Amino acid sequence: MEVDYGILEEFNVNKEEALTHVDNSGQVKKYVVAICNKDIIKSIRTKKAKGLKELLRNINEWKCSTCNIQLYSGLNYKKHLTGAEHKAKLNGLKEAIVCSMANCRKKFGSNEELEEHLQYSPKCRKSPTNENKSNFIKMKSKWERYKELYSLFRESKETMTDLDKKEYNQMLINDYNGNEEYELVKDELGFLVVKPKEKQIEELKYTKKDITIKPDTTEEDTRTHEEIYEAEHLQYLIEQSNIEEARIKKEEARLEEFRSELRSDKFLGGPSSDSEYEEIELSSDEQ
Repeated sequence: MEVDYGILEEFNVNKEEALTHVDNSGQVKKYVVAICNKDIIKSIRTKKAKGLKELLRNINEWKCSTCNIQLYSGLNYKKHLTGAEHKAKLNGLKEAIVCSMANCRKKFGSNEELEEHLQYSPKCRKSPTNENKSNFIKMKSKWERYKELYSLFRESKETMTDLDKKEYNQMLINDYNGNEEYELVKDELGFLVVKPKEKQIEELKYTKKDITIKPDTTEEDTRTHEEIYEAEHLQYLIEQSNIEEARIKKEEARLEEFRSELRSDKFLGGPSSDSEYEEIELSSDEQ
């Protein structure tokens, strides 16, 4: 049946606003179709129009800006706010974490919720996918925190709290402990700095005091020596920055490799013939 939406205006309903939501809400569509149906008595259509106007008046209050979702009732809006998808967005996840067990598939808004679920669900805890999914999220969370601290260190380390400094230094200690190529040295503010062991503190081949000015040295020669010093000093500083930049790229590549492994049957040990549980492979949306 073709609907004459112009009838909405006869009942003082904002036609443009109603049509914006008519394809997304079954309730809005029912109201609109009933109001525009001339076979229904006018008193009922008037009642439907009153209900539609009330719904449209409250509709902006039922939109979740965090998830960019429009809800069409107060009840559904409240359910959404307490749901896993909304919690996941608040926790910085793209989507809710889903249990990999085929007969479970519960959704969680944080890794802590998944951990609690696995603690009290022995069958789900046996799933290698769940375990590795949890480990991946922990690793990613840890790395995001490190990048946040490193960004603060590079851009405004003077503003970092003693707690930030302690956490940043401990991360470096954990990661470089036993490393034969690099060592950790404290700077003037107490932050640990990564330096290649072979260079140590002889930062440069040249220091200004090493530059010997001979009697017959021209001003141009002196300038050349100082330019060499400045160039090498700059190169050294760049190398210090590159060490951490390379480390960040390496860790991000490792995270991506881990993410790929989570998707593969090989990483899960392949399907088990006598397994008591069935697993569903991770999709790209469940990371």
